[in-house]
Amino acid sequence: MTIEQIPDLRIVTLTLIVPAVNLPTNRRQIPIKTIAIETTNATSIGGPALVKGPLQTYQILELEGTARFVE
Repeated sequence: MTIEQIPDLRIVTLTLIVPAVNLPTNRRQIPIKTIAIETTNATSIGGPALVKGPLQTYQILELEGTARFVE
């Protein structure tokens, strides 16, 4: 998912890792931990050759939530 786009500067995307979950038969929800990866792609009007340094940088976001059974 694109979360920010600034022409001739950067495009920031977010990738959420959603784990498969088996809920115990006696519970309708359980806590889970996962990550999201925020990727920043450097851009320029003249293409990638004009970007100084890395074209992509990454940040790992640690997340916590609840897996729930939904009917």
